This record gives sequence, C-alpha cells and structure tokens, in this order.
Amino acid sequence: MTSSSDLQKELKNRLTAFCVKYGYPTRRAVQGVRKLLGQRFIPEIDPPSVAPALWEDRHGDDLELNPIQFFDKYWGEYLDHGVLFQREFREFDKALFQAIRYYCKRQSPPLDYTDHVPPPARRYKTRQTQRGAS
Repeated sequence: MTSSSDLQKELKNRLTAFCVKYGYPTRRAVQGVRKLLGQRFIPEIDPPSVAPALWEDRHGDDLELNPIQFFDKYWGEYLDHGVLFQREFREFDKALFQAIRYYCKRQSPPLDYTDHVPPPARRYKTRQTQRGAS
C-alpha cells in the first residue's frame, strides 16, 4: 500500500516535471491543482512571526541572488505551505516586494510579478471564521 506522503511526493515530482517541460511557474500550477481539487488543508508550518531575512540586509552569497531567488531561498517554504500572503509579506519586507516587481518589469519579455510573490489573500475561510467566532 502506498502512503499518502509518497503519493504527495509523486504528484509534486510530476507537477514539477510538467512545469519545467512547458515553462510554467510551479507555484501557479500548484494553486491551480488545489483549486481544481477543492483542497482545504491544514498547514504543516506556522506563518512567520518575523522576517527570515530582509532584502536590504543581505550580505555574502545573497548579494549574487536576484530578488526572485532571494525570495525563494528565504520565503519559499512559507509560500509552498500556503501560509504566506501578499499583505503580510509586504509588511515584513516591502523593499523585496518592490524589487521583485521591478526585476520582473525589466526582463525581456517582462515577467508577471504575481507569479513570483504570494497570493493576495486567503481564499478559504476556516469553519470557525465562517460561524462568526473569533
């Protein structure tokens, strides 16, 4: 019998291969799959309470990273687990958010910055929130 985690790993590997083959942003594909499946999930990690790293404070090897690589290195885990959203990310590191937008605009052809930042808001309310409890 195949475990649930093995199936999740296999799905992730196949989705990643598809994205690489067709040049499609992996995070956008994951969002699409979740939407199609109607998946409501319990995050495996908590949202960050402090910024893991700030764009303006980067040093060493981080100076060689473009804004998207820097974001993926420090913030990608939170995005992958669905616990990071644009508003919170901008509050943590507005300079990085702006750097990603500017970097995407400068590329030829320009990239859609929304493929490289967290989604704008939580799409599903928790049952507790829907009932009016706080």
